[in-house]
Amino acid sequence: MKEDLRIEFEDTPPNSAEEANRRFGNTVLKNICDNIEITYVWAGFGPPPTSAPDPQNGIISATVSGGGTLRPATVDFNTWLLSLRGLIMGLTISPPVGFALAPMTFNPASMLTVTMMPTHDTYDAAMTAFCDQLVRSILSTFANPVPVGGANGGMFQGSATGMVIR
Repeated sequence: MKEDLRIEFEDTPPNSAEEANRRFGNTVLKNICDNIEITYVWAGFGPPPTSAPDPQNGIISATVSGGGTLRPATVDFNTWLLSLRGLIMGLTISPPVGFALAPMTFNPASMLTVTMMPTHDTYDAAMTAFCDQLVRSILSTFANPVPVGGANGGMFQGSATGMVIR
């Protein structure tokens, strides 16, 4: 993520705080969509009387997409982080082809725990710390424990549980 941000700003510096925030937010969201791996455990069964297990029972992967505009921080860094959290929460999680599931969402109780330290006195140190903390926050608090019901192939009914983010 840090390298993507460096590339985004190195050749063409932003003309305003709004442009910088927009580009920063877009780069972070694109990096998350390109690199995040979300998996669930699917358990589905056919209709009675056989109630045969779905041959695709097991780990299924979801994709993430979306975007948005990060607004400039008008108050402080924490307000800006809430704005970034809102953009991440707004990303769309889509099940694999053939699955029709209830909306898949990140954990509504998720948080971004990022602090800026005075010891981060260079761009590289600050961005390394920011990106590391951001990724750790997403991996540790954004997984949603709530099962998602749905169908696979129009024949099997079941649920996807145990969201894991890598």
